[in-house]
Amino acid sequence: SSDNAMLYVLSVPPRTVVRIEATRPIAEEDSLPFDRFPFIGVFTISRTGPTNAALPVFVQYAGTASPEADYPLLPGRVTIPAGEASTEIRVVPNQDGMAEGLETLVARISNCPPPTDPPMGMPCYAFDVDPAHASATVFLRDDGVTVASLVLTHPSEGATFPAGQTIVIEAVAIALDGYIDRVEFWDGDRPVGFSQIDFIVAPEPGTPIHHHFEWRGALPGTRMLTARAASPSGVLLVSNPVSLTVAGEPPRN
Repeated sequence: SSDNAMLYVLSVPPRTVVRIEATRPIAEEDSLPFDRFPFIGVFTISRTGPTNAALPVFVQYAGTASPEADYPLLPGRVTIPAGEASTEIRVVPNQDGMAEGLETLVARISNCPPPTDPPMGMPCYAFDVDPAHASATVFLRDDGVTVASLVLTHPSEGATFPAGQTIVIEAVAIALDGYIDRVEFWDGDRPVGFSQIDFIVAPEPGTPIHHHFEWRGALPGTRMLTARAASPSGVLLVSNPVSLTVAGEPPRN
């Protein structure tokens, strides 16, 4: 006689996969020139697989928008409730009355807490993050119509430089319908230089493009800087003006 052997195959259920998307990618401080409620931005965090238990997800935030100044503090951990496949994070911008152009708020999800010193002492959770949807971006804008903007971020308003010093100028250009690869810098009505970035691969629409120029030979006195560029649709963009002072006399050779 022979022994009958039975083989049992145990199936292991696939791990839950979590993703984040900007299901409402624009958040407005004001809806002008339209007479409607301003748009609220929304991140949606969703999961695959069983929904019988609640699932906590860690979220970290970055971007050109500043927490508290541009938007209220958002949760660092959100929970997809039991019985639900998704949850939302709503982004309601602060109405600060300042013309700041388009700003970005990037949310990135993780199954483990962010590294801190000291450590947060919280466990990792048993799910995987969809690598193609590990982060998402909501754009904050001042009004209901802006699709491209150009903002001088350096130097700061009222800065003073000694004559002869190289002045570093920085600007951020954002276009929801493409990207801005060339920015000109002006002192009053006089062009002083430009930044041209040649991309091998075109950036995704809405990607902040950081432009940089080193201004040498600025004349003593009060200077008024602006940045100018053409949007992808051909509209002239002019940045916020920044006033600075070049003090003293330029060095003599």
